[in-house]
Amino acid sequence: MEINKKVKKAIKFLEKFSKNNKFNINDENSNHIHVFLLYAQLKYNLNMGFNVKFEEKPTLFNCLKYLYSDLNMEKAKDLLFPEEDEILLKIFYLKNVKDTKNLLKMLISNFNSINYVNINIEILDYLGNTTTNVQCINIGYGLVWLKSINPDLKIPKKFLKALTSSLIDIANKNLHNIRYTNSEAILILFMINRILYFKDLDIWINNFLSKQKQDGRWTNGFNSYFIDDTDKYDAYHSIIGLLVLFEYQTLLEYKNMKSPSPQEIIELEEESETESIVKEEVTGYKAYENEQKNLIEDFTNFDDKSKKFLEFEKIIPINQKYSMHYNIYNVTFLIILIFLLYYASKLGRQLPI
Repeated sequence: MEINKKVKKAIKFLEKFSKNNKFNINDENSNHIHVFLLYAQLKYNLNMGFNVKFEEKPTLFNCLKYLYSDLNMEKAKDLLFPEEDEILLKIFYLKNVKDTKNLLKMLISNFNSINYVNINIEILDYLGNTTTNVQCINIGYGLVWLKSINPDLKIPKKFLKALTSSLIDIANKNLHNIRYTNSEAILILFMINRILYFKDLDIWINNFLSKQKQDGRWTNGFNSYFIDDTDKYDAYHSIIGLLVLFEYQTLLEYKNMKSPSPQEIIELEEESETESIVKEEVTGYKAYENEQKNLIEDFTNFDDKSKKFLEFEKIIPINQKYSMHYNIYNVTFLIILIFLLYYASKLGRQLPI
């Protein structure tokens, strides 16, 4: 299968890169690449040059914390989080899980503010990315981090839908010269479990596979004139792309299982967002508000014919409010009552002399 060959070539390229570019906590141009290399090694049992094992499930966030836990806040600002990534900095130094709710509100507010900007005005950074795209991707990473810190954190569906739509738009830009920002958008969609909403995923993957170079890398997609270390940015795009392909292969395996299709899952999710309407069964009788459930006697020693002959309870609807119930207890009580009334009437007569 072509995708397996592409994956093997990418792994070979990245293993060679990681061997020649060991992690350095003071590297100002690391572009977080070693966070993704460590994550890939731990999750998919690769050899990216790290001598470490995690007891807990590897996530992007705990890989980031492991590599940069010794940084103070000022150093972290310089190396990892510029001014526009202030929220990511706060998430990185988060101490109380309860604060994830407030940080989520900040992410949503920031996302709403960048969407409010006139869509006809696009400010480009030095690489040619629009600032709104970069901010949207960083918000996506922030959401991934928050969910790994607090898996029970509830995400507003309106925000999820809007973020999903923005990430899909970013993924579909410049497909003739695919950039690492395209691949980041796809990876985030996988990580926030929204990839099924990207209906052109198969087409995107095929196009992405076609862009791989002979040595196994994917180029960063930008003009090398603006980048000092193109190999590092190529490696960054390659590790992001490799993670996307691993996630895609997992999705393919899921599709081959006897489970609801992705489209069926989406439809079920959308149906759950609206109130379900329970249709009332049309019968000749409508139960009134305080009516109790029928208590049917179960005599297991009778065969089916005996059960048909002896019906121990019968319900006769009179109207919408009333019904007549008779069973073995009611009939017995009625016979005894008639018997008592009969003898009571006899006792009231004069005895003959």
